[in-house]
Amino acid sequence: MLVFNLTSKNIKDKKDILNTTCSGLCIGKFIPQIGKAFPNSTVELHMLSTKPPVTNISVGVLGVRAEGNITLLARKSDKSLHYLFTIYAKASIKVNLSMANEMIHGKLYDMKIQTKVTNSAIGTINDKALQFLVDSATITTIEPMINGLGTKGFPMPSTKDLQFQQSGIKLLPNTILIETDLKYAPKSTVLKFVPMNERYLANEI
Repeated sequence: MLVFNLTSKNIKDKKDILNTTCSGLCIGKFIPQIGKAFPNSTVELHMLSTKPPVTNISVGVLGVRAEGNITLLARKSDKSLHYLFTIYAKASIKVNLSMANEMIHGKLYDMKIQTKVTNSAIGTINDKALQFLVDSATITTIEPMINGLGTKGFPMPSTKDLQFQQSGIKLLPNTILIETDLKYAPKSTVLKFVPMNERYLANEI
């Protein structure tokens, strides 16, 4: 998730949002320079984390702060890529955790992204156009992706002979507390004897 390319294929509800030419709303209209320079093309967002994400745990909330660069490129009909501009982005994400069937689940309930253009090959980029990108493309894609991972869940660490029962999870300052009953259920209690090698027995006799 720290290296991710966002294209029109990743956006289910707004597939046309990254088109440079459209009759409705698309990036080519919000940023006219793109529509004029690269008509009938699509825009890709290549995201790359520049620092390790920082996790903060408070009462009831798991927070993650991440930052990185988003490079926008235009892909023409001949499949060639052309550099447009680069955005520095800083994201703040908050997640609620829960537990069910010995799986830890999460659901995103707040995400804020701050952006700033650091380099551009097409001139000045309007702030409203940047916000449009964040709201219509990035958030609508990243939010379902995070919630999808949270719905799938992460299994609690366990062994073959130990079973977790009536488990619960609490978020405390800088702490994830998991409380559970443990049931010891070994797979087998039968002792197994391996016969001695026949040649070894003959030599002993």
